[in-house]
Amino acid sequence: MLKEIETKADYAEYELRAQRFVGAEKIEVHSAKRDADGDAADPSFSWYPCECCKRHLGGDRYTIVAGPRGGKHFEYDVCVDCYYYLEYGRLDDTTMAALEDK
Repeated sequence: MLKEIETKADYAEYELRAQRFVGAEKIEVHSAKRDADGDAADPSFSWYPCECCKRHLGGDRYTIVAGPRGGKHFEYDVCVDCYYYLEYGRLDDTTMAALEDK
């Protein structure tokens, strides 16, 4: 089982898993699932593994909509780390700064 991202080696392992997911699923465009008002849908707590990084850490899961692939859009439930990574190409600023300090 994967653990929290605490070192640069942890981040490298995480990044490889996330990139494999994006490549395997051929994700080119994604966005957060929206509610009726057009706002990003609220996350929900889950112990299920993140569909992107496959970590079994409990936490918030965001539903993202990816595609189109073959004319279809697909939904994935991803952890907050993957949500940031898919959105910005890196983890949140606090985590990245902590990794740089190590």
